[in-house]
Parts: sequence; C-alpha cells; structure tokens
Amino acid sequence: MKRRGASLVELLAVITATSVILATGSGLIHRALSLQSASRHHLEHDRTALALGRRFRADVHDAVRVDAAPVGDRLLRVFTARDGTIDYVVTPAGLRRVGTGPGAGVREDYRLPAGTVWRIEREGALVRLSATTTAVNAPACDVEILARATGLGGER
Repeated sequence: MKRRGASLVELLAVITATSVILATGSGLIHRALSLQSASRHHLEHDRTALALGRRFRADVHDAVRVDAAPVGDRLLRVFTARDGTIDYVVTPAGLRRVGTGPGAGVREDYRLPAGTVWRIEREGALVRLSATTTAVNAPACDVEILARATGLGGER
C-alpha cells in the first residue's frame, strides 16, 4: 500500500526540528551582532585614546608652563609659546581640549564612556594623564598617557 501524504506526527516532528534550528540560528545571529557592536565601540574608544594621546603629547612637549592642578572641570592647563593656552576640561562625554590665544577657537572633543574618571599627575617635566571607567554597564576603557615637557627647563 502506498502512502500519499505525511502523518500528523511526522509534520509535528518536522515543525519542531525547524523551530529548534531557527531558534538556534537567531540566537547565534543575535550574539554575533552584539559582539560586532561591542567591537565597534571598543575600536572607537581606542581611536579616540590614540588621537588624544597624540595631541596631549604634542601639547605637553611644546609647553613652556604646565598647570596640573585641577580647577573645577578643568583638569590641566598648558601654556605654549606657539598656541597660547590650552585647557583640558572634563565633560560628561569625555575630555575637551580648548585652545585660547593665537590658536583661539580650537575645540576638540574626545568621547569616552560615561563614568570615566580622569586624573592628572605631574612629576617635574613628566605629565601623566589617566582615565579609568568606573560605570558597571560601560565597556572597560582605561587610558594612560605619559608626556615629557621639553620646554619647562628646571620648573617644577
């Protein structure tokens, strides 16, 4: 005797198997998209930290005077012969570089995760800028930048 169709049990088995495969596939796709998004954010933070490092080192290197005593939101003030005064100011979105003097109107924002704590330390001509992410749900983004001011002479 020839059968012309499938039984209800066979159809249910195929539907169940298909559902399991689709659920597994969608879970894998969701995981892959989450990892891609996290990787993109991490790459953006790395690029930001590299750009900040280049600019910070150049500013400190050209400094004739460095005021590393934080005042309000201002973390650091650098005095250069070429660009005038450059302030590094902490903002909710990261760190802002603001220039006044001959290079007036310069404003650059370096965005890092919310909850980042910034610190500045100075020992002689060596200036250290560091940042640590403290927020629980933010991606880890720790930064440490060292720069030596060559124009300070014996100033401490």
